Amino acid sequence: MTVIKLTPDFAVSSQLSPADLENLRDAGFKAVICTRPDAEADDQPSFEAIGDAARNLGLEARHLPVQNGAIDDAQVAAFAEIFADLPKPVVGYCRTGNRAGMLWTMSASIRAALGG
Repeated sequence: MTVIKLTPDFAVSSQLSPADLENLRDAGFKAVICTRPDAEADDQPSFEAIGDAARNLGLEARHLPVQNGAIDDAQVAAFAEIFADLPKPVVGYCRTGNRAGMLWTMSASIRAALGG
């Protein structure tokens, strides 16, 4: 797990495991957004496993599966709305963190209009 803070309220990470979530919580994060579709790789934990572990630790978790290289406007808008609804700070993750970071960047104007 590699976490890179983009702002005080948002960071990106490579693939998380359920065991990583306690460290994120202890670092002050309140929520995670998974932008990786389930079963993209054989060794990838399911979002259900991540979400259950997150909730057991008091973190919120959301899943917005996005195919690599195929981000569309609806996904950008959905990301902005999900981010606006979550307690901060939030970690967005996928295989490398790039999709989560792209959604963050592409949703800037929508997030601004939503006040976040």
